[in-house]
Amino acid sequence: MGAVEPSSAATTTVHCLGAFALTINGTSVQRWQAGKARALFQYLLLNHDRAVAREILVSTLWPGTAGGAPSLKVAAHALRRILSGARAGPPGSPGGASALALLSHDSGYTLRTENVWIDFEEFARGVGVARRLELAGDEPQALDLYRQAVALYRGDLLSGQAAAWVEDRRETLRDLALRALHALVEAALRAGDVIAVSRLCQQALEIDPCSEETYRLLMYCHARLGQLGRVMSWYRLCVRTLHEELGVPPQPVTAQLLRRALDGQIARAEASSERLASMIPQAPTAGSTRSTV
Repeated sequence: MGAVEPSSAATTTVHCLGAFALTINGTSVQRWQAGKARALFQYLLLNHDRAVAREILVSTLWPGTAGGAPSLKVAAHALRRILSGARAGPPGSPGGASALALLSHDSGYTLRTENVWIDFEEFARGVGVARRLELAGDEPQALDLYRQAVALYRGDLLSGQAAAWVEDRRETLRDLALRALHALVEAALRAGDVIAVSRLCQQALEIDPCSEETYRLLMYCHARLGQLGRVMSWYRLCVRTLHEELGVPPQPVTAQLLRRALDGQIARAEASSERLASMIPQAPTAGSTRSTV
């Protein structure tokens, strides 16, 4: 199963990669009534179909407050009203009717998501299937699934949510996105498609702006195209970003690449035996602040 956009038969969908959006039976939810109803839904969505204790919800969503338990009841009541339209989709829906509901237990709550399309799960599933196909030697199908996965990744998980509880899952999905982009960059490099490499690298920098190897790939591609002004722009952005974010200068190899580009060595190499594929980076290392694409 690949990572695809929801089909027309998907009556209830949740988008969390980039802008958050919940659509119930074809109608987008615009008003969340209580202030924490939306946060409660998002937290339970990351733990969907599992019971979550009230104590955990209170300490997570209302940390350090004495009125967390009553506030949880208010938010839960509001959330039930919002989700009431998703208890059963239209009869005869392929794959069964959608059912998105908040269930209460003696100890806590469970968010049921039967037949609900959730973008970050489709994305992760697609990258996983693509990776298995890649290891099995089916590169064309793997690359197609990687492209679909990248198309689904429209930004960080719950990008408007600054709470600590989303960070671990957010980082995991970032790593998966970089893995997919790395595979696509490798294929474009082997094909000598500098335009595709440049586009993919810019997507990667939106996820990991401190990847020095990605800046070098961009500099190299624009040098091959004879766009020395763009080469210098990427180098300056690399220097500024590494200084502001990490407090470090670029590695010597980056400055060496700049000198080669400005001297015209890289553009001349296009007619020589030098191959663009020689710039293929290593696979990204999870948690590395200077990781490759």
